[in-house]
Amino acid sequence: MRKKKHSLVVLENINFLDNPTYVLDLKTTKKEHPIYLPNGKFAMASSMALPTYFDRKVLNCILTHIINIDGDVVDHEVKTTRYAIASMLYKRKIKDSYTFDRIFEALLKYKSVTFFFDGIFYGDNYESTQAFSYIDTVKFNKQTKEIYIRFNEEYITLIKESGYAKHIDFVVYNSFNLPISSRLYEILCKLLVYNTSWSIGIQSLAEKLPLQKRPNAKDYYASDVLAKINPGISEINKKSPLKVEISYNKGSNVITFKRIKKSQTIKKNIFARKNQSTFTPAIKDSALQKSAVKLTKSTCLKKFKALSGNEQQTILNAINKNRYLDILPDIETKIFAHMKAQQDV
Repeated sequence: MRKKKHSLVVLENINFLDNPTYVLDLKTTKKEHPIYLPNGKFAMASSMALPTYFDRKVLNCILTHIINIDGDVVDHEVKTTRYAIASMLYKRKIKDSYTFDRIFEALLKYKSVTFFFDGIFYGDNYESTQAFSYIDTVKFNKQTKEIYIRFNEEYITLIKESGYAKHIDFVVYNSFNLPISSRLYEILCKLLVYNTSWSIGIQSLAEKLPLQKRPNAKDYYASDVLAKINPGISEINKKSPLKVEISYNKGSNVITFKRIKKSQTIKKNIFARKNQSTFTPAIKDSALQKSAVKLTKSTCLKKFKALSGNEQQTILNAINKNRYLDILPDIETKIFAHMKAQQDV
């Protein structure tokens, strides 16, 4: 199986970090969860209940077995035991025998779940409809207590050859107590290791995590979303090399995550970026900065707030990619500058 001693990292495709592969509600009985994105639709569906945070941690335990010490994928088959997985999860402090049953159930859930994407898949420049699964086969030998897992070869090819994948430090991921911390870490580790900030509409963020809405509510309440993510950011700052602060702009309904410190202890092979884009450094004394701050932003912001969530997120994505806008003082000014520039084109 493994050709070298593996390091405790998980290699995951960017699409599966950006979009949820599990739900945060530990007692969920949902079998489907769709998300409407600026560039398409993403959904997960299962014949069983959708995977939870615990299920994803079990999957990540197995995924560390297909990675060698250099962080490369070397195989798509794994043989292990429930005890070995439990030892990784709980650092050998296994609570009870139910844990073993729950571990096998987690693998069955990921065998049953399918992920659908309709639109422009990250890394492609054309529209398509695609379906993915993680696992093709799960077998448990009751006599030897050994588990055999064969990953889907299309999925393995996707993370191995696409060039759009990130390494996640499993030790850090497994150290979090809160499911929200792990989900935020998945998203932020790919965005803030090389970028200083990232902005997103709070409705889009809630769907991306995903969070539960209040009963019969059409949209998420900003206060509910902030109350959920604040403890997660605190735990990330405490337990990971990534240090983040957040700010919420009530006027634009946008939340911004800003990296306040980049630890020197992050290993290059953990957060390696393939095919990294080259950006021109920001200009400190810019005419854009002066004019954008002086001109009124109210009309532009009203227009922005009137847009659909997907249209808002398309604008925020463009802002996040434009390093020239980093010099502007706040997200409202960035929105105004971007929309004004598009209008002048």
